[in-house]
Amino acid sequence: MARGVRGSVRLAAVLGTVAVVASGGVTVVPTIGAQAAPIRVVRTEADAVAKAAQTSDAVEIPDRTTPTTQTFANPDGSLTAKLSNAPVRVRRAGVWHDIDPTLEFRADGSVGPKATMSEVSLSGGGLSALAEVGLSNGSLQLKAPWNLPRPTLDGAKATYADVQPGLDIVVEATAEGVSYNLVVKSREAATNPALRSIHFPVTAPGLSIRANRPGGPAYVDKDGRLAVTAGDGVMWDSSQAAPQQKTGTVRSSAQAVEDGPDGAHVAEMDLSGDSTGLTLVPNSGLLTAPSTVYPVVLDPVLTTVSRTAWAAVWQIYPTTSFYKTTHSLGVGNEDFEQHKIVRSYFQFDTRGFAGKKVLAATLRTYEVHSASCSARSVSVSRTAPISTATTWNNQPAYQLEVGSQSFAHGYNTSCPDAYVEFPVTNSMVDTATKGYGTSTFRLRATDETDEIAWKQFDSTGQLEVNYVSQPAVPTGVGLTDPNLGCDSAATAPNVGARSITLSAVPRLTATDTGARVQVEYELYEGSTLIRTTRMGLDSPGIASPVTMDSRNLRQVTFHFRARTYYPYSSTGALASAYSASCYFKVDLLAPQKPIVTAKYGTEDVQDCADPKTTACPPAVPYGVVITFTFKATSTDVVRQEYWWLNSSSPVSVSGSTVMRPLVPQQEGYNRLFVRSYDAAGHPSETTEFEVNIQGASPPVGDWSFDDAQGSLVAADTATPAHPLTLNGATFGTAGRSGGSLKLDGVDDNAQSASPVVDTSNSFSVSAWVRLTSKKEAVVAAAAGSVGSAFELYYSASANRWVFLRMKTDTASPVVVQALSDQPPVLSAWTHITGVYEEGLGKIQLYVNGRLQAAGNVNYTDPGWKATGPLSIGQGKYNSVYTNRFPGSVDSVQIWQRGLNPQAVAAVANPRKNDEPVVSLAARWPLDNAVQGTDGIWRASDSIYGADLSVSGFGTSADQSTAFVDDIDDAEGRGRVLKFGGSAAEAVSLPRAVVDAEASFSVGVWVKLADPTKPMVIARQTGSGRDAWRLEWQPLDALFGRWVFARAQANSSEDDMAIYSDTLTRASDGWQLLVAQYDPQAKSETNAQPSGVIGLTVNKDATDGGRSAHDAPYRVGDTTVAGKGRATGSEFAGQMDDLRIYLGSLEGPAICKEYPDLDELTCPNAAG
Repeated sequence: MARGVRGSVRLAAVLGTVAVVASGGVTVVPTIGAQAAPIRVVRTEADAVAKAAQTSDAVEIPDRTTPTTQTFANPDGSLTAKLSNAPVRVRRAGVWHDIDPTLEFRADGSVGPKATMSEVSLSGGGLSALAEVGLSNGSLQLKAPWNLPRPTLDGAKATYADVQPGLDIVVEATAEGVSYNLVVKSREAATNPALRSIHFPVTAPGLSIRANRPGGPAYVDKDGRLAVTAGDGVMWDSSQAAPQQKTGTVRSSAQAVEDGPDGAHVAEMDLSGDSTGLTLVPNSGLLTAPSTVYPVVLDPVLTTVSRTAWAAVWQIYPTTSFYKTTHSLGVGNEDFEQHKIVRSYFQFDTRGFAGKKVLAATLRTYEVHSASCSARSVSVSRTAPISTATTWNNQPAYQLEVGSQSFAHGYNTSCPDAYVEFPVTNSMVDTATKGYGTSTFRLRATDETDEIAWKQFDSTGQLEVNYVSQPAVPTGVGLTDPNLGCDSAATAPNVGARSITLSAVPRLTATDTGARVQVEYELYEGSTLIRTTRMGLDSPGIASPVTMDSRNLRQVTFHFRARTYYPYSSTGALASAYSASCYFKVDLLAPQKPIVTAKYGTEDVQDCADPKTTACPPAVPYGVVITFTFKATSTDVVRQEYWWLNSSSPVSVSGSTVMRPLVPQQEGYNRLFVRSYDAAGHPSETTEFEVNIQGASPPVGDWSFDDAQGSLVAADTATPAHPLTLNGATFGTAGRSGGSLKLDGVDDNAQSASPVVDTSNSFSVSAWVRLTSKKEAVVAAAAGSVGSAFELYYSASANRWVFLRMKTDTASPVVVQALSDQPPVLSAWTHITGVYEEGLGKIQLYVNGRLQAAGNVNYTDPGWKATGPLSIGQGKYNSVYTNRFPGSVDSVQIWQRGLNPQAVAAVANPRKNDEPVVSLAARWPLDNAVQGTDGIWRASDSIYGADLSVSGFGTSADQSTAFVDDIDDAEGRGRVLKFGGSAAEAVSLPRAVVDAEASFSVGVWVKLADPTKPMVIARQTGSGRDAWRLEWQPLDALFGRWVFARAQANSSEDDMAIYSDTLTRASDGWQLLVAQYDPQAKSETNAQPSGVIGLTVNKDATDGGRSAHDAPYRVGDTTVAGKGRATGSEFAGQMDDLRIYLGSLEGPAICKEYPDLDELTCPNAAG
């Protein structure tokens, strides 16, 4: 059916003019009758709320706009939604447009509306489909039974004239689809046999017909949901023309459709459907009756189904549906012409109001006719939803009486057409409470016997709702500091913090991002309310905690509860119900420190920390279990915590008195710390207990490889000694400490004359290794008759370090392997340790003093005893020595016991005279570059020949020109490398120099040319990250900082050691930078993990010069000087004597390595 009388015009007037705006911002739309407000552009609901408060104007919320709804933020904090019962706007390419069904010819010859909800195409003439409507769930093509002429367009209507003699078809575009009418213009045309039954072929892709549906045929989508209905229609003649029609004027077919059936002879028609289309059977009596006045309009139903709608029910046609009727809606007893009683319905989509607090609501529509200017009452009720099945005999169920209003408009100029309003607040409050998805309002004459009460309304209407969201009970209610949550009275926790934080997350029953809410807390002591506090004014879903000083609370049980408080305006507020109560007890007293005792077997162990102790000889063997007892001295203790001196973190154990079997970590004095905790988390003072442990068994094999050049034997410092005979291997001058054993990976090895260790019992083996190529390579192995009892080696197939045991001394034995977690770093010194613990039934692999996750493997079979020699650089498999090691090996040690983690860490981080052992891994004097046979210029390394390639300096190909003399003053350093700050300059080595998981240091002399720009001095770069980086960072016009940065292996962050400096001082001559990484150094507290990075400038450090670093990023594929990862950080200035050390170079050792530091800095540098 076509759009109702003046429907599109009146609806635009009701809703106000909607400007065409982009989706990013909208305009403020004035309410009916109000002065237009200035345009306010906003982007979010929060912006709209703020703008409304600022300007005292209602501001539209862009993301709430739909085809049928606009929502506005009001200055008082509430929201207003304006809902229509039909689409009034449509979104195209992100821009809202007014619905405009005006038809126009298109380039392809078809006809279509300017802007409607559905994609509509009408025939431009010929055999094309009369109308095609594209829906979200399919499409429908309605074809005419006859060839179509080119149509005449009049607004939203297209007239196809004389498709049969005297018969026109009028198609009208609507907001949601189309309607169609046949207009019989003469009595002669009415006798055409073709009008007895008219078949319109229909194709409906994506839809299927329900032909036998009560109320007429309909088309449904694949899920069975109604899409389009085509029920019975009506027809009327022109026995009483519209009032505006002039006498003697012939009406057009389009006008006859527009004028409707008022005052005319009316009859029902039959309409049926099948898979081929729709068949219309006009009422032959009306069509050819002597009293019929032509033209006669046939008005079949073709209606899209949606949540928003309108309808009428006529008493005289009790089974005919007027769902989305083309005619104006009636109310009351029309007893002048057709003698009918009519009721009308307006239906709105109200899903968005579930859970809202409705403050006011108004139903608004437009009265176009009244039987007189005498006011008569119209009653409004809310009913169940309307549908295509709604008829007089099938009216929706009554739900709620809303109210009534008396008025009269549209009779004559004394009471012209006008808008009418009905207060419907009570109905919308009920709708929001019950969560109804639609609200349907029925209008009826209060007195349906009063003919003067007859009224007609436009089919369009508006529902205006002023509302706020209802507050909901908050979530997340509980104690967050301390983080104890919410407990019942029976399980109330003890709280000992001097301040406590209560927290709750305020909520609304629906999402309103512009709302600002609070949490209201009530605190009770027993049953007495002692405090009420409101906190926060923020968006829903954001916690609003409150912190209280618990010292003001007595040591009893308290409870608190919370509710959401919503002050939506300066004069209005809403509150939710309260949450359940959360209970806690206040306890501010710490427990007394515990008593600690110890036993070795049945013997008491002396506490060397006891002040009364005068002598404390070592009484307990190394590596055995001592049973410690921790006994609480306060009744409220719930757990004990203990740790050894220099351990990384405490261990916690529940109980007031507990016994713990512990193995002291080292020879000599071992100090244990114990403290008690109560339920409130208070720690006691610490009790110290010190035990003196007998010396551990020394290594059974210890080879430093610091032997004289040319020697054929590697000395063993263990007793008894097991010297190693060199077979092709040689001694090198560079190693992790002193010299090393160099092996070619082909046939070089070193071997003892007899077994060194009993491999059937617990043992450990460690070595410093520098692997130079990736091949199967054994570091150390103990031979049997056929195979190796153990091998410490590199597996090329796994690309991992491995500690293995062969289960039997047989051919092709079963092998158990403990693997490293990461690949090796080639040509860099790495410490590896293999441990076999017979009692634990495990083999373990440590890399750089760290137990590997893949290196902690069960080995429960009995270990077999190697009967052959110990080999360095080869292993034995199937009776053949194989897998020679390429590279260097240093400091091989073997123990006849399993080393614990602390012992392994100590071996991996060697110290002498309580200072770290350091040695050079690379030293580049940076005094010249020499061109190789490959054409590449290189600056030499004096340690391992790791020469740096040099390129991009100056305009000459001769890169030796990059090295200049610095001899202008007493502090001149001779030949140095001068950087110009160009991105083309490159100084690099295509590999890492150090395994950055092990201890190392970097030293370099630099002179900055421009301290106002950031510069990278040197770095070891990996895939996407730097393992370490030394740089200068200016902070402002006066200050900057030197930085040693290390990437964290377990995050994307960097740890940094910082030396703060001024720009003036940083650029005042040469600066010696020394950066260190010590994996065994302790940070500020025992509770923090081990590992520290440090930075000194001219041997000096500032606050921030040491920083914890416990998860080193160890890999690296390039060593670079003078350039960062990105452009803009190139070094500009001079650089000299770049060194990389193994070990942490710190304190007096810096002076020994750099005797050219001034005497004030290093007064005893020579010593």
